[in-house]
Amino acid sequence: MQSPLLHSILRTLDQWLDALVTHIESKKGPPPEYIPGCFAESQVVGPAILKYRGLLETHNTPFERNKKGVKPVERLWNYLVRQEEVQEVFVRYIFGRKRPTPEPVQYSDHGEEVMSDVGDGVDGSGTGEGGSEMGAAENQEPSEHGAPPLESAVQSLEPLRIIHKEQDSITAFCINKVNAGLMAVATVREVQELNVSLLLDHPTWLTNECELDVLSLNREPDSVPSSNFLVVQTPMDKNILDPTKGGIDGHLSSSSSINLSGMGGPSIGQTGRGTNVLLCHRIEGTRRMTSHPVLPLYLLGCQDGSVVVREWHHSAVVARPRPGGTFAKVARVQFNQQGNKFGVIDGDGNLSLYQLGLASQVNKPFYTHQCHNKHGSDFVFVGSSSLLATAGQSSEHRNVALWDTLLPQRKANVVSWNCHESGASALLFAPQHQVILSAGKKGTVCIFDVRQRTLRHKFQAHDAAIKCMALDQSEEFFCTGSADGDIKVWGLSIHNLIYNLPGEHSRSSLFKNLSQGVTQLQLDTNNRLFSCGADGSIKLRQLPERDLNFSHI
Repeated sequence: MQSPLLHSILRTLDQWLDALVTHIESKKGPPPEYIPGCFAESQVVGPAILKYRGLLETHNTPFERNKKGVKPVERLWNYLVRQEEVQEVFVRYIFGRKRPTPEPVQYSDHGEEVMSDVGDGVDGSGTGEGGSEMGAAENQEPSEHGAPPLESAVQSLEPLRIIHKEQDSITAFCINKVNAGLMAVATVREVQELNVSLLLDHPTWLTNECELDVLSLNREPDSVPSSNFLVVQTPMDKNILDPTKGGIDGHLSSSSSINLSGMGGPSIGQTGRGTNVLLCHRIEGTRRMTSHPVLPLYLLGCQDGSVVVREWHHSAVVARPRPGGTFAKVARVQFNQQGNKFGVIDGDGNLSLYQLGLASQVNKPFYTHQCHNKHGSDFVFVGSSSLLATAGQSSEHRNVALWDTLLPQRKANVVSWNCHESGASALLFAPQHQVILSAGKKGTVCIFDVRQRTLRHKFQAHDAAIKCMALDQSEEFFCTGSADGDIKVWGLSIHNLIYNLPGEHSRSSLFKNLSQGVTQLQLDTNNRLFSCGADGSIKLRQLPERDLNFSHI
């Protein structure tokens, strides 16, 4: 039986520790000349702690020696810096961080302060009211008809990162909502589960040499010849670098045997691409994927009409709600916000809803209805699990519809909108704005007001068909991906073009009808844009949040 008193004491110690760590983190490094004469040596032989041997000298303390009562504090300091359990704390916060020096304040002839251009953003590139962001807002102000601005006014993005590359087209992917470092990728031949945590969250030792020393502070360095190169193996390099299989002339590079076991948890097993294939499932014809909002589960919708529920890190199937060969190809699969229901819409326009629970039958839908009589493309849950919006193609061009599943099927159609010639292809729902965004096969985007049940705005986004869309969490902007491989970022409140990424997933081929362009887009909570397409790659771009605030101006 655990003692309540001991538990309370340990909780108090944890609170003290958290408070001290927060206090140290807020300082952003020691002040200049914190310990005079104490510095990190550049060339040492032996453990990394020898680089910081000056910290172990008894006279190297941050205290003034001539003051009264300093001796006991110096003895405590000299004792703590020699304890291996806390040495990394001293090394990290004394040598690993540098406090930024404040900019000098300039004074005019009248004695008034003149602030720096960079600091306040009045004339420079800062972030104040007169800085570059306001200038970008003025350049990108749309016309009275909401048309996109000129290409010269569209901002540029940071270089992209390729997460994964395949020879075949990547049809869909999903990101684990429980662990954002896990991703499932679908090609026409298989489904792969990847670990992309190293690409999303870089370890601090990649940019800070002191953090690298802290990982093995008191360990002897590996006895390998010094080299200017580090070979990081990928799955395709195993046969090349394996000496038992011949390799390159039968032997390895001297630097390829460097041990990375002390680099921390997230980096173990990562390949040179920054991703690690955890598991492969031989499933052909996967077209759509989505992950569960609170559980490590994900849905697969296939070309043969089958739907499969899988769990991360498991090879066995959790459930198979729909068998293959009895339904049309799956156009979209979605979980509701609570995760207790999911829906499937197929190419024939049939919408099916399933319960997902311990006592429910996953293999039988509780609701089925044909929403579009020509074909179905997409659907979204609108607020609750009973109200849905669907996109497809119907007679009389009623290609976007709102449905209430609690009503009888003859009265379930709440409203239908006549829009999108040749059919609608993608849908989004913005709950804060209470609007539905639909995209068509002619490259148009329509915005519908759910409360008023009217068309609020319509504009031409692409020249080709729009394949997919994505909405950010704050509902400031949304992204569109077209069949020609272009990706564009649009403001939601003011429908102006923020970013233009031409040819992001275009595939050059003699048979151009084989190319599908961008097949899926997704935005996470950190404004990271994930995309995949016909070129066989999954790409990641960071959208800077501060540059998107002008969409509300």
